[in-house]
Amino acid sequence: MSHLNLKALPIVEERLPHLYFKHQSTLLTSYETLDPHEIQIKEKEIKHLIAKLNGIVIKPNAVFSFWKNIGHTKSLFLDVTNFASQKIKGTTPAVCQVSNLLYWIALHSPLEILERHRHDYDLYPDDSRHRPFGTGATCIYNLYDLKFENKTDSIFQIFMTYQNGILRGELRSLTLPILKYEVFEERHVIQKNRFNEYIRHNTIYRKTENTKTQKIKIEYITENHALMVYEPPEDNEIIQIKTLEMGDIAL
Repeated sequence: MSHLNLKALPIVEERLPHLYFKHQSTLLTSYETLDPHEIQIKEKEIKHLIAKLNGIVIKPNAVFSFWKNIGHTKSLFLDVTNFASQKIKGTTPAVCQVSNLLYWIALHSPLEILERHRHDYDLYPDDSRHRPFGTGATCIYNLYDLKFENKTDSIFQIFMTYQNGILRGELRSLTLPILKYEVFEERHVIQKNRFNEYIRHNTIYRKTENTKTQKIKIEYITENHALMVYEPPEDNEIIQIKTLEMGDIAL
């Protein structure tokens, strides 16, 4: 997508009238072990990120780019806070948490995903996961971006807040939503490779329902493959979900 003329999008403090989709995530899962200083760093970075994103307006034909709006500042990437930072330069747990939420929100909208990169590692068991495995987006400065385009006639707006350990995100719109979305996984399997490592795979689909016509469309979104950094329970070593019956009914 190098041909795109990317630029930082405008920020408008007044909220658009209609809530399109919202979601939230906690600062720490039950499996994370961060000391108070590391928690303070992550909170500081999240507040810095959402200050750059809060109120962004995506007009028709505009393209949202995570890094074009965030930029590169000295306040990021200076402290190693956990596994992700130790493995990859140019990202932090705060960046991942914000980009994960943005991608999940975009999947529940008509915004078209132009660029998204999956995580190479599955860090935490499903007990702490409230979305299907593989519905996050990794962003690495100057390498991996998250981009989506507004190809509709409406205007969209992003709002993000952080308070008391909870990161909240909203996508708002100028027009009343008529589409409902459900994102789900199929063909989920955990396998052990020849190095005795667990590799997790799945396929993500999206169901879109037009609330006016009641017509439904099911579409393929992406596939995921990640190295697990924990051992799955024995009874979950290999999991096979029911086979999807594709439907392609135009909205």
